Amino acid sequence: QRSQSAKNLHERMYDSIPQSLKSELLVKSVYQDSDIQMEGRRLVQSKSVGELSQIHGLSEFPVPSVIERLMSKSDDPNEGTSLSRMSLSNISLSRKSLYSALPKSLTTQDCLVRSRVEDPDIVKTKSVSELATLNSIADFPIPTNVERFIQNRRAKSVDQPRIELSGSDS
Repeated sequence: QRSQSAKNLHERMYDSIPQSLKSELLVKSVYQDSDIQMEGRRLVQSKSVGELSQIHGLSEFPVPSVIERLMSKSDDPNEGTSLSRMSLSNISLSRKSLYSALPKSLTTQDCLVRSRVEDPDIVKTKSVSELATLNSIADFPIPTNVERFIQNRRAKSVDQPRIELSGSDS
């Protein structure tokens, strides 16, 4: 009896698992044109690992064919029904159009670096542990643009005359 109940429990547990988790693993196979494969092999053989790892722009990322088809769809409904393979020139054109659709802030390679100024006298006179301790909120560094903003606000508040409201005027 005990083994029957254990079997029954096992079957009930297996039945409680959704069908999608019990189905056989389905693998999608990808077909790639032999010309594209040869071009890739030549590229890998002609460059070093360091050269292959460098990325110079977003256009070097592979774009899935579904997105390429969406980008290259025309307004003519008859052209959309034919499923013809895209040539390499069409792929590069669609990548360029995808690249040009991105905002300029993502495509430019301007490198903006902020520098940090350290007072050499303080660094020389204090130890690392003294520099690391915080005694008050005044020890926190404030960025210069925030300091300028606060100073401008203070200057404006000093320049403006204060209006005093008193109830004894009448």
